[in-house]
This record gives sequence, structure tokens and C-alpha cells, in this order.
Amino acid sequence: MRRFAFVLALLGGSGCKIVFGSGDLLLYNGTDQSAEVTVDGRTSGTFTIPAHRGERLEGAVAGAYKVVEKAPTQRQDQFELKDGGTVVVNIGSEACFARSDISGMYTTGKEPVRLLQTYDKLDVLAFDVAIPVLPGEPPPARRPKSAYAFQRLSEVPCNLMRDEAAMADWVRKTR
Repeated sequence: MRRFAFVLALLGGSGCKIVFGSGDLLLYNGTDQSAEVTVDGRTSGTFTIPAHRGERLEGAVAGAYKVVEKAPTQRQDQFELKDGGTVVVNIGSEACFARSDISGMYTTGKEPVRLLQTYDKLDVLAFDVAIPVLPGEPPPARRPKSAYAFQRLSEVPCNLMRDEAAMADWVRKTR
């Protein structure tokens, strides 16, 4: 531990910059009323988020965060935002989500939406990778070039959680 502190002191004293990296933080309000939320971390602020909408903090500095929901609940969540990752805070824990590969929407002959995973009213969803299309955002007109899955996270009605075909259809129709 001393060696690490010494190296850190040397780097800081020599004018070197210490880079933390960044990721995307989405504060998503799945409740039926607006919510007031405070974010405390390397990127901070207070936000009022309308019902069934999100506030995306694109390029938030990676590190430890605490999110306090002032209204409608008094819940606190603590999590780590990783460099290149995505974290979604589900305000009020009311929303259900589906993560899908939508690359087929841009390619003929492929299934338009392929479900990867579902999330039933979780408080915080943390991903080690960037999710290009988050809830409330329409998919782009053209898919970025990549050999990998083009992922989208969508809010889906919780009553569809056990019906994969219905969820895939919902994601496909939601623009």
C-alpha cells in the first residue's frame, strides 16, 4: 500500500494527469410521478425527472457514486460506474427492462430483435459495456459499424416479463 501511495505521489508531483475514464449513468423514473434525485460522485448534481423519463449523464466520470431519491421515496443506492460501462438507476424500482440486440433491425434476413436479458424491477442495473440505446431513446436511423451486437435497453410493461415474443415485439415497435 505504501508503494502505491508513493507512486501516486510521484505521478501527481511530476505533472502527470491521472485519468479515471468515463461511462454513462441513466437516472430512469419508471413511476407515475416526477422524482427529485441527487447524484453524489465524480459527476454530481440534482435532477427533477418526469414520470417514465430518464436523465442520461453521458460521459460521467468513472468511480463510486451514491444516488439519493428525495421523492417519491427516500431510497439511497451506492454503486461503481466502470470505465466504458453503463449504470441505470431505476427510480422507485417500478420499471421493468429488456436488454436486446437490435442489429437485425438494420440487416435483412436477421431477426429484428433478439432478447438478451430481462430485469424485473431491480434498483440498479450495472453493465461493464456501453449500451448505445437507453430507455426513452429511439434507435438511430443507421447502425454504427461493428461486428458485435448493437444493444438496446428498453422499458417494457412488467406484465410482459414472462412472454419473450411479446417483449421482443414491444421493443421492435417502440421507437
